[in-house]
Amino acid sequence: MRSGRRALDEAERQLAQAAEQHAAAQRRIDDLEQQLDAAQAQQTQAARAVRDARRRRDVASRSADSAQRRLTQARAKLDGLR
Repeated sequence: MRSGRRALDEAERQLAQAAEQHAAAQRRIDDLEQQLDAAQAQQTQAARAVRDARRRRDVASRSADSAQRRLTQARAKLDGLR
């Protein structure tokens, strides 16, 4: 009878230990999922910033090209008046 009780106590201890390990693993999974979500949000924000910066660069480049054409035309007109 005592050995049966000891076996039952040991099994219950192992069960409790396994349950705690499972709970700890689940907490770690939850933490890692939160970290992943945060990293993905940062990546999305960074990609958006890069895309916006490229758009601004392209707009500035077109503006500079347009200004250069107008400057060239103005110089040509000035040369024609001289």
